Amino acid sequence: MNLYRRIFRFFASMNFTLVILLAAFALVLVGTLMQIRFGIYQVQQNVFYAWYGGGLVLGLFILNLVCSLIRHVPEIRRPLGLILGHFGLVILLLGGFSDLFSRYFVLGVWEGQSADRIFHSDRWELFITDAQVGEEDAIEQVLAEFGLSGLGRIALQPGRLDPSGPAYDFRVEDAWGNAIPDPASPGTLVPEDWADSSSGNLPLLRLVGSLDGGREFPVEVWAGDAAGARIPVTRSGVLENIIIGLRPKEEALPFVIRLDSFRAEFYPDTDIPESFVSRVTIIDGENLLPRTIAMNRPLRYRGHVFYQNSYQFDQRGNAASVFSVQTSGGASLPYIGTAMSLIGFILHYLTRNPRRGSGRRSGKVLQSDANEAGGAAAPMAIIAAAMFMFMVFAWIHPTSLAAQDPGIAAPLPGEVLSEMAVQSAGRIMPAASFGELLLYELSG
Repeated sequence: MNLYRRIFRFFASMNFTLVILLAAFALVLVGTLMQIRFGIYQVQQNVFYAWYGGGLVLGLFILNLVCSLIRHVPEIRRPLGLILGHFGLVILLLGGFSDLFSRYFVLGVWEGQSADRIFHSDRWELFITDAQVGEEDAIEQVLAEFGLSGLGRIALQPGRLDPSGPAYDFRVEDAWGNAIPDPASPGTLVPEDWADSSSGNLPLLRLVGSLDGGREFPVEVWAGDAAGARIPVTRSGVLENIIIGLRPKEEALPFVIRLDSFRAEFYPDTDIPESFVSRVTIIDGENLLPRTIAMNRPLRYRGHVFYQNSYQFDQRGNAASVFSVQTSGGASLPYIGTAMSLIGFILHYLTRNPRRGSGRRSGKVLQSDANEAGGAAAPMAIIAAAMFMFMVFAWIHPTSLAAQDPGIAAPLPGEVLSEMAVQSAGRIMPAASFGELLLYELSG
């Protein structure tokens, strides 16, 4: 048996399938425990969405399914049902794989108003302007665009806003993915642990800059300050300000969404939301399409998926609805894959021939898999153990995931369980909060 044939049968074998399942189990287990220590967003980006984590496991699973299908189809008398079912599983996994390349945005709309732009939840722009933020006649330049996972790689180039303006030159001294005002010291910002979602993080950059090659000065730029940091300059004998700030990168929608009404319902005598519903109108050219967005009922339109995320009320009682927006070309793949698998396996069950001793034949196929793997059980076990130990190592050492505060002591077992993330009714909450809510529903 030549080398290429052995490699193909290795990837098509049942032993390799079991190794992938063990790796997927270890990935989910360790990733879930890591969320307690590092937060949901950090673990999503560095474990589940990383190529060496969820991407690798999904890719190997797809490879195993395709190789197994190619190898065993000629041995099956009526293969149509199995072919359709296995291709459905491949499409289902491709849908999960495409989610690794999805983009996530945030959209907030006040009741009665419309919006045609969405904002990246984890992509930011560092900009410099010669006027107030938002003025139409302002001269503006983007110094850098970065993601929260690339804070240590921000490179700034020197430049000049206009021919008559001063030349500027900035560099990043420190960067944090999230920061909050210090309650004990007004006007001071302190680094904060990562939020559970990317949209809850407000990055902080501490820069050192100079104008016209003069003396260097520090500049602190925080995403929570919409006005930006002011740098005083003198132009033609007049004192002016150059403003440098941070803002989420925005993207235009191919349509307009209008929030017609918003309704929030709460559990009796509590401030715990039971459900909230947004009634919107999609304005696409001359088409007016009324739609409803609610918890567990997202809106899908032209490659965009709108999830009901949160809400806000002002002092006058006016409501604003906040949506999480996902763009992905593979949003329909899980539905197609599930339908194909269901139809395929039902068809295989209805057309199979029970008189041909399928049990003995299946046993021979499994034994053939074990033999033709070429004694690869030990190497595959080593691969699975290595992947598991890598994830355990990442969990034990905070620096491997760039934890915001490596000095935090490891939580006790009871604290671990109480802070474990649980998804319920379209929301993610700690297990302790879920327990309180469940107890309230049971007791009334």
